[in-house]
Amino acid sequence: MLYHKQTIAHKPEIGQYGDCFRTALAYLLDLAPQDVPHFCATNRSSDELWPAINAWLAETLHLGIYSVAYDCPLEQVLTMQQVLNPNIYYLLAGKSPRGVTHQVIACGDQIIHDPALEGGGLIGPCVEDGFYWVNVLVAACHLHQEAS
Repeated sequence: MLYHKQTIAHKPEIGQYGDCFRTALAYLLDLAPQDVPHFCATNRSSDELWPAINAWLAETLHLGIYSVAYDCPLEQVLTMQQVLNPNIYYLLAGKSPRGVTHQVIACGDQIIHDPALEGGGLIGPCVEDGFYWVNVLVAACHLHQEAS
């Protein structure tokens, strides 16, 4: 897996939305960030964002993202992942030191890569909803209709 830093800083005051998510996702997919769409280039709502991400993953790689929200301290989230999924890489969302929702890469109970240009990891839960989010790549489900 290739460690990359995001190429677009998060500056919503000028209409520029950072690409930490695409950079972190590229890491998990072993791709260059520019090979993954910048889904967060506009300020989409979650109702628009996640279907677009999962559609691209399903169509391109037959994958999807399985997300679980945690309402507990970061240390507990990491400990639970170590116990339940010790050798699984995952995206972890929370609040960055810059006060915005941010994605890092974790494995077990360690944050192993922060794609932010400034670094700093996570200092709290996501700004929008107060949860930490563990996002795991999984095989996409293809629903089949039975012939009548």
